Amino acid sequence: LLPELHRVAARRSLELNLVTSPQTDVERLCTKFNQDYAPGFTLRFSPWSIDTTWQALSACDLVIIPVRMDGPGKLVKSPNRLIEAIWAGRFVVANPIPSYQEFGDFAWLGDNIVGGIEWALEHPGEVRRRIAAGQEYIARNYAPETIAQQWDAAVKAAMSAKAASRVDGPQGMDKSTQAQW
Repeated sequence: LLPELHRVAARRSLELNLVTSPQTDVERLCTKFNQDYAPGFTLRFSPWSIDTTWQALSACDLVIIPVRMDGPGKLVKSPNRLIEAIWAGRFVVANPIPSYQEFGDFAWLGDNIVGGIEWALEHPGEVRRRIAAGQEYIARNYAPETIAQQWDAAVKAAMSAKAASRVDGPQGMDKSTQAQW
């Protein structure tokens, strides 16, 4: 991804903040990269934390969520990072993993991350429209109150099903087994 971003950096100054778990290699990568390419294109490492994530979201113009499509377990990631970024008012460019598909109208999903960044830079009005529509969608479907109501309904349904099985006996039992139950 970094070599491809040079195309964008040739036209405008870029700073990429890598918010991720602390890894010595990432810090070393940032140092080496900045020695070679600053000031036009710089990398900054920020160790992941909830506070750091929200600070980075408030300071950025765009969120990039690359996913190694061949990485084990990566294709089953939740959409939390994408939801948080849109909720913070930031446009997201991400690889198209299954959990992100629901948000395709509000972000740029595709295999070419740099193409998505270039598209966002060339279409600022559409970016603002997508962010606003995404925030409305998230407010309707992912607000804490909505999630709490969904959990409440799921727990009540599970409790109701368990109570019904006590009265009727477990499903699938023949009559003689139910009589013993």
